Amino acid sequence: MTRFLKQFTLKHPTLKSSIPMSAAKRCVSLLLLGFFSIASSFAQAAETGEMREAYVCNYINGADKDDLMKARDNLVKALDKLGIKQNTFLWEPMTGTSGEIDFLWFNNYENLNAFGTTGDTYWGSTEGPAAQAKFDEIVECTSSLSTRQQFINQGTLGDNPPVTISVSSCQLNHGHTMDGSVPDFVSHLQDTLGGMDEFENFMGYTMAPMLSQTDVDIRFVAVYNSTSDYAAAMTALQTTEAGQMLGRHFRTVFDCKSSLWSGERIISSD
Repeated sequence: MTRFLKQFTLKHPTLKSSIPMSAAKRCVSLLLLGFFSIASSFAQAAETGEMREAYVCNYINGADKDDLMKARDNLVKALDKLGIKQNTFLWEPMTGTSGEIDFLWFNNYENLNAFGTTGDTYWGSTEGPAAQAKFDEIVECTSSLSTRQQFINQGTLGDNPPVTISVSSCQLNHGHTMDGSVPDFVSHLQDTLGGMDEFENFMGYTMAPMLSQTDVDIRFVAVYNSTSDYAAAMTALQTTEAGQMLGRHFRTVFDCKSSLWSGERIISSD
């Protein structure tokens, strides 16, 4: 496999938004449409799995990361006052991107109901819109909402220095399906990576778009402690029989693009 974990490419929707907390109150109608389109997959469960809200952002008005961190600090104060616990991650591009994205901002939620409740609390307060105003001054973003499901978690990952993240943004090839081909590939993926020393400290998860103006079917996200760990893992996949077999399976099912990111947690629920 030339590159197993490939590119995260989010197409910019027409409507733009700044980062803040959940955009739930801004996209209720779209949320309902997205929900009913995947309702059958959730029909048997009391709650959905984890959700991830993504913002694809660019700085405006001469702002930079220092300004973003000041807005983040202001946001944390608002969250504390509102009693909102949240994990937020910042990714900055390393290679493989179009050069049109300054950073990605992710908010994680335990489930879809937590996303909605958090949005109502945030936007229904005085503190939420005030914190939002700080972001409006320095960034312009597009947003999306996806499911997030971990398929492997091995060893120990650190937050400082930032971790290295490789992402595959994929479409299914003709004849392959989310409920048939994807579980079979993920099972093969777990077996192969679980048996390789190069993936000793590693976490992998998938993201499936729910609310998004992109033609991506699924994303595979791989998190490594360092770029060296990433390079060693990719070498193992390309030079071993097991890795090459996995690569053939991957290319049969998916058509993907690739990129590499530097990521860190910037707001913790702890």
